[in-house]
Amino acid sequence: MTRKQIEQEWDVKDDFITNPGQFEMEPVYAPHFYEVYLTGFVDDLNDNSAIIGITADDRKEFPELENAVSIRLIFTDDGFIICQKIYR
Repeated sequence: MTRKQIEQEWDVKDDFITNPGQFEMEPVYAPHFYEVYLTGFVDDLNDNSAIIGITADDRKEFPELENAVSIRLIFTDDGFIICQKIYR
């Protein structure tokens, strides 16, 4: 999912999604990495989280990823998704 697609589907302010729902107040790139997770491109997976490597294309689309090497998606019991950068 591209930044443009995300910005068409969700309200984004200061690079954070402001719509109520599973991505509320998460970074603009959260839906992109959730889509990556849904397609099975995951480096590590357990019951409540997934770790996804960041590619050069991801960095080009979302420069705010900075020097992070991967993203951790945390799935809460109430359906929210928390997106964290991992720097190692």
